Amino acid sequence: MTGIAQQAGIEVVRVSTGDIRADALDPNHRFASMPLFTLGPNGERGMARRQC
Repeated sequence: MTGIAQQAGIEVVRVSTGDIRADALDPNHRFASMPLFTLGPNGERGMARRQC
Protein backbone atom coordinates (compact mmCIF):
# COMPACT_ATOMS: atom_id res chain seq x y z
CA MET A 1 0.00 0.00 0.00
CA THR A 2 2.82 2.40 0.77
CA GLY A 3 4.12 2.23 -2.81
CA ILE A 4 0.67 2.88 -4.26
CA ALA A 5 0.10 5.79 -1.88
CA GLN A 6 3.44 7.34 -2.81
CA GLN A 7 2.63 7.08 -6.52
CA ALA A 8 -0.62 8.92 -5.82
CA GLY A 9 1.19 11.63 -3.87
CA ILE A 10 -0.25 10.51 -0.53
CA GLU A 11 2.06 10.66 2.45
CA VAL A 12 2.04 7.57 4.66
CA VAL A 13 2.97 8.16 8.28
CA ARG A 14 3.61 5.17 10.55
CA VAL A 15 3.40 5.64 14.26
CA SER A 16 4.14 3.29 17.11
CA THR A 17 4.03 3.32 20.85
CA GLY A 18 5.16 0.39 22.93
CA ASP A 19 5.71 -3.25 22.08
CA ILE A 20 2.54 -4.99 20.85
CA ARG A 21 3.99 -8.47 21.47
CA ALA A 22 5.04 -7.72 25.04
CA ASP A 23 1.68 -6.08 25.68
CA ALA A 24 -0.23 -9.11 24.38
CA LEU A 25 1.82 -11.53 26.48
CA ASP A 26 1.85 -9.47 29.71
CA PRO A 27 0.51 -11.76 32.48
CA ASN A 28 -0.49 -8.72 34.56
CA HIS A 29 -3.21 -7.72 32.08
CA ARG A 30 -6.55 -9.26 32.93
CA PHE A 31 -8.10 -8.71 29.48
CA ALA A 32 -6.77 -8.70 25.92
CA SER A 33 -5.48 -5.29 24.85
CA MET A 34 -6.12 -5.92 21.16
CA PRO A 35 -8.83 -7.73 19.22
CA LEU A 36 -7.91 -11.43 19.36
CA PHE A 37 -10.17 -13.75 17.40
CA THR A 38 -10.69 -17.35 18.43
CA LEU A 39 -11.93 -20.55 16.84
CA GLY A 40 -13.69 -23.01 19.14
CA PRO A 41 -13.39 -26.81 18.99
CA ASN A 42 -16.65 -27.03 17.01
CA GLY A 43 -15.65 -24.30 14.56
CA GLU A 44 -17.53 -21.46 16.27
CA ARG A 45 -15.89 -18.06 15.95
CA GLY A 46 -15.39 -15.70 18.83
CA MET A 47 -13.33 -12.83 20.16
CA ALA A 48 -11.29 -12.68 23.37
CA ARG A 49 -12.64 -10.46 26.13
CA ARG A 50 -11.33 -6.91 25.90
CA GLN A 51 -11.05 -3.95 28.23
CA CYS A 52 -11.76 -0.91 26.11
